[in-house]
Amino acid sequence: MEITRTATITFLKENEGVSAEIQQLIEAAENARNRAYAPYSEFKVGSAILTDDGQVFEGNNQENAAYPSGLCAERVVLFNWGANHSKTKVLHLAISVEALGKLQPSKDIVSPCGSCLQVMSEVENRQETPINIYISTGTGIYFAKGVEQFLPFPFSTKL
Repeated sequence: MEITRTATITFLKENEGVSAEIQQLIEAAENARNRAYAPYSEFKVGSAILTDDGQVFEGNNQENAAYPSGLCAERVVLFNWGANHSKTKVLHLAISVEALGKLQPSKDIVSPCGSCLQVMSEVENRQETPINIYISTGTGIYFAKGVEQFLPFPFSTKL
């Protein structure tokens, strides 16, 4: 038996085909990125989510000298939402990346880490709705409908 899955991730030039609402969400992720605490990696990431009731939440990566005690931006924002507002649904997630130090993103897309993707998958399962994901790298915006585009085989209780 062979299982094949393909990913569909769309590259958009800055502001091309992006609504004003999503552009504002990306700007919120950029603002959060500027507040990231990343003195060790100098790999700053900010995130912002938009919920179905119009609320915007922000998060950023928080490093710690006692690695791996830090936390990625995507999990910071989703755990904040989950702890306080999980009766709403996450419609959109914007991620903004800036690499200043030794860690450099690939020439193409910068994907969230596996732990963040699994958390995003759990949110999608819980709310039974995919999350639209926008990743801003400074050269453009990558768009994916749902975490499955990055994580085709998540841990799940659903078969």
